[in-house]
Amino acid sequence: MKPRLLDGRVGEGGGQMLRLALVASTLTGLPFRMVHIRAGRRRPGLKRQHLGILDILSRWTGARAEPLAVGATEITFFPGELRSGQMMYDLGTAGALSLVLQSLIPLALHAPGQMMFHLQGGTDVPFSPTLLWIREVYLPWLRGEGTLHLEVLRHGFYPRGGGVVRLTVEPRSGFRPLLDGCTPLKPRALRGISLASEQLKERNVAERQARAARSVLETTGLPVDIRTTYVPARSPGSSITLWMETADGRGAGADALGERGKPAEAVGEEAARKLLEVFRSHTVDVHLADHLLLWLILRGGCLRVPRWTGHLESGVYVLRTFFGEGILWREDLVLQSPGVARGR
Repeated sequence: MKPRLLDGRVGEGGGQMLRLALVASTLTGLPFRMVHIRAGRRRPGLKRQHLGILDILSRWTGARAEPLAVGATEITFFPGELRSGQMMYDLGTAGALSLVLQSLIPLALHAPGQMMFHLQGGTDVPFSPTLLWIREVYLPWLRGEGTLHLEVLRHGFYPRGGGVVRLTVEPRSGFRPLLDGCTPLKPRALRGISLASEQLKERNVAERQARAARSVLETTGLPVDIRTTYVPARSPGSSITLWMETADGRGAGADALGERGKPAEAVGEEAARKLLEVFRSHTVDVHLADHLLLWLILRGGCLRVPRWTGHLESGVYVLRTFFGEGILWREDLVLQSPGVARGR
């Protein structure tokens, strides 16, 4: 079978295109060739994180990919077959585990039985959502797909990483309701976790992040509950993850990372203002829009996004390449799909 051709320059030109293509290829059984990988980045080509995902897929499903080298700007991928079981993997860097899970979670929910992943890498690192965002914001949207249990056993900040997570997935067969991403979100409370490494405890970093975020979010009139915690870590670091609590589990969230020279108050305020933007728009957040795009195709339904982004443009392009042009249509900030059949 001739591989589908994908141009990595479309949209934002980042690694999300490859991650989404790997999922779509595995679900459809269609191989692909991608050129100009991560053309929109300062250092184009494959990173260690992408090689890690490819290695996991090779061990898990028997997939093949070539060439496999850091910096490669094109790749040909031949998908394998999903199996149940266990997988342990160490990225060996502070590579973003949340982005690795972006590929693994949908595939595990289509496996023939339970999957358990034990992964090491970065849990709170730049240019990716935190693991707590994955757990508190993304996973609740997938409750109808199966049982998912994500544990952060150890946090890992940039540059040394060392974070450890365990994900257990039990797929569920049967009818799936349409994705309802257009009905305005109705939060009943705003919650969060302000996190910092133990090296930053004397400076009260977690508390300062939380106070700054709380002062912004209290303007909504909703109850605000932000917990603070300190964790052992190889590298000093901090993050804050905030989310809306809703009755039906359809929430949204925001996060921000600490960095050298950036006051803890600025970190908390940054995340809070992101969440405030989502609160006012009554839509999902931009990270969640990226993650739910695939589920819109698989389930069918509707998704209203806060704004159109290069990430979404790339995602629509990839999914149409595998599932057909008519699988997704857009009107302003609303995306709709009839969905595809999903035999298990």
